[in-house]
Amino acid sequence: MSILFSLITVNAAAAAGWLLTHTTLLVETYHQHRRLRALIEKLVKEGSCPMQILGDDGDWTKNDFWAAVKFFRFFVCGRT
Repeated sequence: MSILFSLITVNAAAAAGWLLTHTTLLVETYHQHRRLRALIEKLVKEGSCPMQILGDDGDWTKNDFWAAVKFFRFFVCGRT
């Protein structure tokens, strides 16, 4: 096998790995955005109870928890 062919093969494999990683991150970000959006929509509803939502959803991720905290800080304390 020639050195040129080896370099092309290595570069193609690296590019494929990067593309897979990039695609995976995009999909994960998309799902995280949808989950956070759904959480905020639940919290916006009049009479919603964050503790009940937490109980229904199960454990929140760290991002979900801080999104809820920021949501309440924004609406209870004003913009800070």
